[in-house]
Amino acid sequence: MRSAREEVGHLHYFNAYTARATLELAGYKLVDSFFAAGFTAKAPKNLKQALIAGPRWALYALGPRFAAALAGGYSLVVTADAR
Repeated sequence: MRSAREEVGHLHYFNAYTARATLELAGYKLVDSFFAAGFTAKAPKNLKQALIAGPRWALYALGPRFAAALAGGYSLVVTADAR
């Protein structure tokens, strides 16, 4: 995990299901959510990112949730109201 934190700068401890469940358990009512393709916001930093960009877009056409789970590179954006 140390090398992942040093390389990426952060770690993800959630998947979409556990993130939504945690928000609900914290007392929020989820209004909407979607996956944002964050990897499109800037140029790839390395060859690995450049090579996975095409498959990420292709997987997104099959479904954003599927693409996020399989290839990563997406952010879950949630709109929520406090109860």
